[in-house]
Amino acid sequence: MVCYPPPLPPGSLCFFAAYTPGGALPDYTKFYLRNLLECGLTLHVCFSGTEHITADSLTFCTENRIQTYTRPNKGLDFGAWCYLRNHIPTHNVPFIVLANDSVFGPFAPLPPLLQKFKASQKPAWGLVASRAVTPHLQSWFVGLSQQAWQAPAVKRIFHLPFENMSRSEIIWHGELGLSVALTDSGFTPDALWSDLRAPLARFFPANPAHARWRSFLRSGLVPFIKQELLRDNP
Repeated sequence: MVCYPPPLPPGSLCFFAAYTPGGALPDYTKFYLRNLLECGLTLHVCFSGTEHITADSLTFCTENRIQTYTRPNKGLDFGAWCYLRNHIPTHNVPFIVLANDSVFGPFAPLPPLLQKFKASQKPAWGLVASRAVTPHLQSWFVGLSQQAWQAPAVKRIFHLPFENMSRSEIIWHGELGLSVALTDSGFTPDALWSDLRAPLARFFPANPAHARWRSFLRSGLVPFIKQELLRDNP
């Protein structure tokens, strides 16, 4: 295995939202978590939809020093991230990465990708920026510096009652709202892959994770495929 220097400062952590009604992490999620560990992140994984974690998944997390939490499946990913924010002190954390189990991958190592992107020098970033509805970072992989994480407008996002919202409301108030809050706080969200300046996307905005997945993989900048692309073919 090739060892890469961690792309983020020591002490950075990842809040990872996993939908696990059976209490088990599938192998592809374990693979993803191992890649996040190679980025030097301390992992906090929220098992949503279960009260119990299977012995195999618990052993995996214990061996890799991954902190685990269980909760009802309410509020989707933002509900899980809010839960973790309320239970884990983050005042001295350099970077907080928000991620979830909605993707397959990575198909290339994450550390050199984030190193090349200079993620540690950017206050707010993600893998994908989209024009769909309003310019925003797709929330399935986002990194926030301590300053951005503690911005009042951003903190308000994570105090919203996501557990009482529909999926559409969570997208509006969570994913779209987070980028609006960052911009209003003076942080310009940056992304490895973006269609914000693409002429076609200006006239025909679409979810690039569905419409531009080939571009993702060919670019070498987004080594993931959304599960719903293969499951539902939207």
